[in-house]
Amino acid sequence: MSIANRVEPHAGSGGAVRNDISTALVQLYRELFGRGPVTTTTYAFDSGYVTFLRDILAPHERVLMIGGRTDLVTEARAASREGARERVVVEVQRVTGRPVLHDSFQFQPERNLAIEMFWTPPDSENGAGGFL
Repeated sequence: MSIANRVEPHAGSGGAVRNDISTALVQLYRELFGRGPVTTTTYAFDSGYVTFLRDILAPHERVLMIGGRTDLVTEARAASREGARERVVVEVQRVTGRPVLHDSFQFQPERNLAIEMFWTPPDSENGAGGFL
């Protein structure tokens, strides 16, 4: 990808919204998994948001990982997140004031990391000109 075609996140703008997304996801993870992430970082793009949630494994998940049962940890996390999909999307829509067109969840237990992605309409399509 050339530098001219690379899309950069809006790191300096929309700080309150990015912080609110991070806070909402920490609270949801705490409720869903019994433990929230230690660190979250949310980036805003014209087409949505990406949040990195770090240090998320609960003690019992760490035991399973040490015992070589990454598959169980991954399956349980994915199933729990899928079950809470509507709740997560509704919360992001509430915080951002923008509809979520699509969401995606990635879990990397070996890195103790989850990535949440939310695609939203560009500002011009949503009538929120200059939102980010």
